[in-house]
Amino acid sequence: MKFFQYKEGRLFCEELDLTRLVSALGTPLYVYSKKAFLDHYHTIQDAFSETQPRICYSVKANSHLAVLDMLRKEGASFDVVSQGELMRVESVGGTAGDAVFAGVGKGEEEIAYALEKGIFMINVESLEEARRIQKIAKGLEKRAPISLRLNPDVDPKTHRYITTGKKENKFGIPLSQASTFLKEELASHSHLDLKGIHLHIGSQILDPAPYEKALQEVHSFLEAHQSLLPTDFQYLNIGGGYGIDYQKASQGNIQGFASVIQPWVKKMGLDLIMEPGRFIAANAGILLTKLEYRKQGVGKIFWICDSGMHHLIRPTLYQAFHQIWPIEANFSYLELESKEDELEFGDVVGPICETGDFLGLERKLPKSLKEGDVLAVFSTGAYGAVMASHYNSHGKPQEVLVHGSEYQVISPKEEYSSIWKREIW
Repeated sequence: MKFFQYKEGRLFCEELDLTRLVSALGTPLYVYSKKAFLDHYHTIQDAFSETQPRICYSVKANSHLAVLDMLRKEGASFDVVSQGELMRVESVGGTAGDAVFAGVGKGEEEIAYALEKGIFMINVESLEEARRIQKIAKGLEKRAPISLRLNPDVDPKTHRYITTGKKENKFGIPLSQASTFLKEELASHSHLDLKGIHLHIGSQILDPAPYEKALQEVHSFLEAHQSLLPTDFQYLNIGGGYGIDYQKASQGNIQGFASVIQPWVKKMGLDLIMEPGRFIAANAGILLTKLEYRKQGVGKIFWICDSGMHHLIRPTLYQAFHQIWPIEANFSYLELESKEDELEFGDVVGPICETGDFLGLERKLPKSLKEGDVLAVFSTGAYGAVMASHYNSHGKPQEVLVHGSEYQVISPKEEYSSIWKREIW
């Protein structure tokens, strides 16, 4: 995370000393780097420069309006999975024409809204959905631009909860069903415009080899059905899923993915669409949490913090690893092997009444850590605040966007009364 660095024993975001930020705002606190978001976005642009893709930022990764506005101004399009996400894009000046609409459970209202607003493309997840879109488009007297999301039955070698390209997953259309649809059904759907093929085999993928296999399947499928494709069939949407290194809190090798994907794009002669989320957002943010108690357990320490699974669900939900380290430290988390005598063993946990409430298990942290000190949980810019909850009636964390030595509070501290303001009694 090159925009989060220690200088003279203190953690900085860009040029801002985070100890100063904590003194001003307190914790829990999500901190985002504007430079990191933009750097990661341009890294993808540069890696895939040969194919000049339409980069549709995956809104679900971090849907904050400030993030969407920043990326829109930089030229990004968007990948949305609900009407709400599309309306978020619109609220910062984007349009439906800048967005692809994905998701397995699109409701009738959502489809109608997207078509009325002029959606760029709808990624169709099932034949049942294609029939629903046809019916709605016909009723609205509109043409529906679609791509078929294929399920190539390829194992992306990632966590089972974020695997989306195997036959047992709920996502996408099996190749045999897609073949039948093209041969027997598409021609009868007068209000569907098939513009491309969509493919998204999973998330947090570190090895590009599964993409190679999936693209081989797609290429064979398109060759076998070439005569059935419309003349304006134009796009290959490769989805997202490009992983990062959570152990080292560093970016993944996007160039490795480009070297596998781009030759296939050229071979198929299609325009490339991408849907990155994690690669852009994850290492652009950290979560700051205060140590409330250093509890001596049996054989280990419990570091009990003011943040937990209600603010960052990934460790509990996906058994995900995030680096955790004090914002004031004399040595780095990358030096643990040489600093054994200065470390102690334990679990970093939160205040929630669940055994599953933890940020990190079986960790080594400095023996000098004391109550009131602040820990940074790294690589939390994606699937962090966006998945936070009010469980146990705790407020959600504040969110801050840093640029240089300045910062903007983009989500202020919640008043307790706001937690239950929707409730009627």
